[in-house]
Amino acid sequence: MKPEDCLKLDECYKIKMVLDKDLLDFQYAEAIREVCANCSEGQRRGNKAKLETRVFELSSRKYTNLTELAKVIGMSVSQIYRVKNGIRPINEKFIIGGLKAFPGYKLEDLFYVAEGGSQND
Repeated sequence: MKPEDCLKLDECYKIKMVLDKDLLDFQYAEAIREVCANCSEGQRRGNKAKLETRVFELSSRKYTNLTELAKVIGMSVSQIYRVKNGIRPINEKFIIGGLKAFPGYKLEDLFYVAEGGSQND
Protein backbone atom coordinates (compact mmCIF):
# COMPACT_ATOMS: atom_id res chain seq x y z
CA MET A 1 0.00 0.00 0.00
CA LYS A 2 1.25 3.51 -0.87
CA PRO A 3 1.13 6.22 1.79
CA GLU A 4 -1.30 8.28 -0.30
CA ASP A 5 -3.74 5.32 -0.29
CA CYS A 6 -3.90 5.28 3.50
CA LEU A 7 -7.23 6.42 4.92
CA LYS A 8 -5.51 7.92 7.96
CA LEU A 9 -2.92 9.94 6.02
CA ASP A 10 -4.37 13.26 7.21
CA GLU A 11 -4.09 12.12 10.82
CA CYS A 12 -0.45 11.18 10.26
CA TYR A 13 0.29 14.58 8.78
CA LYS A 14 -1.39 16.28 11.75
CA ILE A 15 0.68 14.20 14.18
CA LYS A 16 3.85 15.03 12.23
CA MET A 17 3.02 18.76 12.37
CA VAL A 18 2.53 18.59 16.13
CA LEU A 19 5.79 16.67 16.56
CA ASP A 20 7.65 19.13 14.32
CA LYS A 21 6.25 22.05 16.36
CA ASP A 22 7.22 20.35 19.62
CA LEU A 23 10.74 19.79 18.31
CA LEU A 24 11.05 23.43 17.24
CA ASP A 25 9.71 24.61 20.61
CA PHE A 26 12.24 22.36 22.35
CA GLN A 27 15.11 23.70 20.22
CA TYR A 28 14.01 27.29 20.88
CA ALA A 29 13.74 26.57 24.60
CA GLU A 30 17.25 25.05 24.67
CA ALA A 31 18.71 28.02 22.83
CA ILE A 32 16.93 30.43 25.18
CA ARG A 33 18.24 28.59 28.23
CA GLU A 34 21.77 28.93 26.85
CA VAL A 35 21.41 32.68 26.34
CA CYS A 36 19.85 33.12 29.78
CA ALA A 37 22.58 31.02 31.40
CA ASN A 38 25.21 33.33 29.92
CA CYS A 39 23.29 36.35 31.18
CA SER A 40 22.89 34.80 34.65
CA GLU A 41 26.58 33.91 34.78
CA GLY A 42 27.50 37.53 34.13
CA GLN A 43 25.17 38.67 36.89
CA ARG A 44 26.77 36.20 39.34
CA ARG A 45 30.16 37.70 38.51
CA GLY A 46 28.85 41.15 39.45
CA ASN A 47 28.25 42.43 35.92
CA LYS A 48 25.05 44.09 34.91
CA ALA A 49 23.92 41.92 32.03
CA LYS A 50 20.85 42.61 29.97
CA LEU A 51 19.39 40.69 27.08
CA GLU A 52 19.13 42.99 24.07
CA THR A 53 17.56 42.48 20.65
CA ARG A 54 18.03 43.48 17.02
CA VAL A 55 14.40 42.59 16.22
CA PHE A 56 13.29 46.21 16.09
CA GLU A 57 16.16 47.24 13.80
CA LEU A 58 15.25 44.46 11.38
CA SER A 59 11.48 44.89 11.67
CA SER A 60 11.42 48.17 9.75
CA ARG A 61 12.66 46.31 6.66
CA LYS A 62 10.06 43.54 6.85
CA TYR A 63 7.04 44.94 8.72
CA THR A 64 5.34 48.29 8.20
CA ASN A 65 4.51 48.86 11.87
CA LEU A 66 4.51 47.37 15.38
CA THR A 67 1.01 45.98 14.85
CA GLU A 68 2.22 43.65 12.08
CA LEU A 69 5.26 42.63 14.12
CA ALA A 70 3.14 42.00 17.22
CA LYS A 71 0.76 39.79 15.25
CA VAL A 72 3.61 37.59 13.97
CA ILE A 73 5.32 37.44 17.36
CA GLY A 74 2.04 36.59 19.10
CA MET A 75 2.02 39.41 21.62
CA SER A 76 -0.05 42.56 21.97
CA VAL A 77 1.15 45.82 20.45
CA SER A 78 1.44 47.35 23.93
CA GLN A 79 3.68 44.48 25.09
CA ILE A 80 5.90 44.89 22.01
CA TYR A 81 6.02 48.66 22.59
CA ARG A 82 7.10 48.10 26.21
CA VAL A 83 9.88 45.71 25.16
CA LYS A 84 11.04 48.17 22.51
CA ASN A 85 11.24 51.00 25.04
CA GLY A 86 12.90 48.93 27.77
CA ILE A 87 9.87 49.04 30.08
CA ARG A 88 9.35 45.29 29.80
CA PRO A 89 12.24 42.80 29.73
CA ILE A 90 12.68 40.38 26.85
CA ASN A 91 11.03 37.11 27.82
CA GLU A 92 10.76 33.62 26.33
CA LYS A 93 7.59 34.44 24.40
CA PHE A 94 9.26 37.44 22.74
CA ILE A 95 12.34 35.39 21.85
CA ILE A 96 10.31 32.57 20.29
CA GLY A 97 8.13 35.10 18.47
CA GLY A 98 11.20 36.97 17.23
CA LEU A 99 12.62 33.76 15.80
CA LYS A 100 9.31 33.07 14.07
CA ALA A 101 9.14 36.63 12.72
CA PHE A 102 12.65 36.31 11.27
CA PRO A 103 13.08 32.64 10.31
CA GLY A 104 16.23 33.30 8.28
CA TYR A 105 18.12 34.52 11.36
CA LYS A 106 19.78 32.57 14.15
CA LEU A 107 19.12 33.24 17.82
CA GLU A 108 22.48 34.95 18.23
CA ASP A 109 21.72 37.21 15.25
CA LEU A 110 18.55 38.50 16.91
CA PHE A 111 19.53 38.54 20.59
CA TYR A 112 22.68 39.30 22.54
CA VAL A 113 23.77 39.87 26.10
CA ALA A 114 24.99 43.39 26.79
CA GLU A 115 27.25 43.61 29.80
CA GLY A 116 27.85 46.76 31.81
CA GLY A 117 29.60 47.68 35.03
CA SER A 118 29.15 46.18 38.48
CA GLN A 119 25.82 45.76 40.25
CA ASN A 120 26.67 48.67 42.51
CA ASP A 121 26.92 51.29 39.74
